[in-house]
Amino acid sequence: MEWNHAIQLWPQYKVITDIPEYNPIEPYIPKTFAAEVFRAIEKAEVDTSQSGAADNEARVAVLIRVILVEISSLFSGAVSNDAEGYIAGTASSQGRIESIYTVLGACVNVVLEVKAGGIRNRNFAQMMAELESCDMLNVSRQLNLNTLQGVLSSQTEWHFWAYDRRGFTVSEAIAPYHRDEKQEIMNRLKIVARLFGQFLKGYCPALHAFIRRSEGKASLNHSSQH
Repeated sequence: MEWNHAIQLWPQYKVITDIPEYNPIEPYIPKTFAAEVFRAIEKAEVDTSQSGAADNEARVAVLIRVILVEISSLFSGAVSNDAEGYIAGTASSQGRIESIYTVLGACVNVVLEVKAGGIRNRNFAQMMAELESCDMLNVSRQLNLNTLQGVLSSQTEWHFWAYDRRGFTVSEAIAPYHRDEKQEIMNRLKIVARLFGQFLKGYCPALHAFIRRSEGKASLNHSSQH
């Protein structure tokens, strides 16, 4: 999807700077957990370099995969890779996704997109389409979340997203690689904390959505018996 298509779907956003700023939560990350994540990242990056696959997309994919594996192990959810798949929404909005985090195999909470090189306007448009499409998928399953989370990442910048059907919000960019080692560590810690926060923020509402759906079905069954 190109940005001019996004303008047609969401006319309130003429330029990407019209999208309100998102301030994701950054929960406290225990030092032991952070150390585990950083060790896993270091090992994965070494393995990637030795395999000769250290191009931009591979480096980003390694980074996000390692963080996802470590974080998802703390939750009863699943991260599925669907790089070749499409999630259909309306006729005018269809999103291609890289990975999604789901609870109980049905409720989408976080949409994750990996891009080689820099982030461009069309990547923003694509993320918007993906978030809307996944929200429609949840609704079709009678699993309504107030907010859906998203991550748009590249070698040079990460953006965190939120979508609540009224509109989108997006965070400022965070650089996962930096010439200053201390700044790089701080940036990566911030990325881990924000992604952990998105999983945490989506997990409990997803469970509540399943409860509401079950209660609704139980109410219908009770009514049909009288």
